[in-house]
Amino acid sequence: MIETPEHQARSLCWSPNGQTLFTGGVEGKICLWSRSGQLLRVLPSQGAWVSAIAIDQSGFVSATRAGTVQRWSLGGRCLQTLQTEGLPINGLTLGNDRILASDAQTLYIWDRTTGHRLSQSPAQEPLNALAHHPTQPLCVTGDRASKLTLWDAKGKNFDYLYNWSDRPTQALAWSPDGEVIFQTCASGVNVWYWRRAWFVHILVGHRWAVTDLAVSRDGQTIATLSEDKTIKLWSR
Repeated sequence: MIETPEHQARSLCWSPNGQTLFTGGVEGKICLWSRSGQLLRVLPSQGAWVSAIAIDQSGFVSATRAGTVQRWSLGGRCLQTLQTEGLPINGLTLGNDRILASDAQTLYIWDRTTGHRLSQSPAQEPLNALAHHPTQPLCVTGDRASKLTLWDAKGKNFDYLYNWSDRPTQALAWSPDGEVIFQTCASGVNVWYWRRAWFVHILVGHRWAVTDLAVSRDGQTIATLSEDKTIKLWSR
């Protein structure tokens, strides 16, 4: 378990090598942590609550409650600020050379290299979270009523998966093989085999709501971040 009392973390992701956790906090800072819980580095403040982070081998992307989405080098240099409608960004993910982000009303898709906005699609329900499939051109979003929706590469929704409870979905993640969806639900995490809409089990251990989660690239470790100011690591 990693304790983050001074940094008020609300979002997290794994580094590409799976050895470092990036967290974004209420005070606008992005922190880097070792698996053992050592604080390695703090990047300059973003000026607003960092609501989401996504990363791969070429860099990372951050989003804030002020509606900004920014591209960064792995060294911590800001490369570009992307245009949104200015509403708080709830979800952020990378996939197929694209950046995808969601606010309560809209799903945005940008070209990863140029930053050109490819699409801007309205959502039927306020969106809270999204995650891109690791191998296929689709993503899943979660809303305030716990409903999960699949979207294609052009930002068009084409299927609804589950509505397990009336608790808001705060974060989503796919397993690296693309077979399992992890969905936050209050203080736990629901685990689904999405092709069959088969509920597997729930991860329970936090005292307060889980605000974000991340799956390591080898699929063997799930990190969960909670309002109880802790990060827990789970082995599959």
